[in-house]
Amino acid sequence: MLGSVKFGKKMITSAMLLSTLAFCNTSVNARQLSPREALENAVGKTETSRLLSRSAKSATTTSLAYTVETEGTPTVYVFTRKNGGYWVVAANDAVPNGLLGYTDTG
Repeated sequence: MLGSVKFGKKMITSAMLLSTLAFCNTSVNARQLSPREALENAVGKTETSRLLSRSAKSATTTSLAYTVETEGTPTVYVFTRKNGGYWVVAANDAVPNGLLGYTDTG
């Protein structure tokens, strides 16, 4: 997945900064989330099912493109969107909504 997506230095820097902030704000009781769980936390289960659905007629509209790790633990997931843009999502449930940032372009 990552090989086909070109990331700008600005996006990677932003993801690293958000990762550091998310990691610093993580409580001891925060639960690690899988990429799908993190996306559900950010946009809701119904929307996640639609975004990640695969069918013969259409390709996945959202896919995991990058995982930011701190000391070997995922802290942030970056999902690219088929129609452009990306979402930056917390990899644990310490962030209530989970959506750390997004853009419709890029």
